Amino acid sequence: MKLENLFKNIQTLSTQGNLDREVIAITQDSRKVSKGGLYIAIKGHDFDGHDFISSAIQKGAIAIVCNTLPLELETGIVYLQVKDKKKV
Repeated sequence: MKLENLFKNIQTLSTQGNLDREVIAITQDSRKVSKGGLYIAIKGHDFDGHDFISSAIQKGAIAIVCNTLPLELETGIVYLQVKDKKKV
């Protein structure tokens, strides 16, 4: 499914990159990211998914949903900053 279709009804604070990309899988577990996947960085009780964004990209994520954008954005990766990731 195209990112633009996935996020057409979801309010984003910021979008970096081209939403005309196909996503094959969606996960919030950075260990389960696959090539062409979308990684949702969630801050939990024990871990902050934002700490694993680089790992998710190395495993093949092409898009990242997060509350806070990383200081350095990777070229070719789509970043979608959302206020409430539970509405994604």
